[in-house]
Amino acid sequence: MKRILPLFLLSFLLISCADEEIALNSASQEAYVINCIEAVKEPNELVLYCADAGQILTGITWESWGGATARGVGRSVANTCQPNCAEGNFAAVAVDVTLSDLTENQGRLIYSKLNMIYSQPVNGVLEEIFELPVTEFK
Repeated sequence: MKRILPLFLLSFLLISCADEEIALNSASQEAYVINCIEAVKEPNELVLYCADAGQILTGITWESWGGATARGVGRSVANTCQPNCAEGNFAAVAVDVTLSDLTENQGRLIYSKLNMIYSQPVNGVLEEIFELPVTEFK
């Protein structure tokens, strides 16, 4: 047991150093988010449902960008789907936006998670989390 403990500690230190090096390398890269067909930096508009543009974030102003998280404010414009999605109206509401979970893809750091907090309930929901694409739709 006494021989295993030093090896365990050494392994832990090496892994910690490797993680720190990856984080430092990642910090020097620019961060992107996929907006359907392209990777973009600090978009003022972000389409959440690429097939029908059923929800779009517009007028986004970013308070921070490029770190582990990106934070901003904007408006969510979403199809109410009432009485159905083809005949639905679009409702707009202020929203706080946080992008997180940087993932490396094709040499780029891509935000892969979106958290939205609405200023008022949208279909009974105050907060939503989306898993975002990490590759461009082609």
